[in-house]
Amino acid sequence: MKFVCNGSPVCEQVEQGIAGRAEPFFAIPGWTRVEYDVEAGHVRLTKPMMTRNDIPGVEAFRQELETLVEIGTWNRALMQPEPPVDSQ
Repeated sequence: MKFVCNGSPVCEQVEQGIAGRAEPFFAIPGWTRVEYDVEAGHVRLTKPMMTRNDIPGVEAFRQELETLVEIGTWNRALMQPEPPVDSQ
């Protein structure tokens, strides 16, 4: 996986978090590129397709989409942590 981030201190944490969640994309032949923009808070995952044979089947595509949703949820929680509960 090639990870690109804009040099923020959070980049290492994001790279490790995404790598641990993007396992379905590593099973697909070829390279995987993940770009992370801290300011915009977005994750872009790129995977090449050389021919139509590289189009995933229905179940594989569903798993990839679920993985992307999981990464998005994790990213949102990282960038917008829950405010502390007032104990009074």
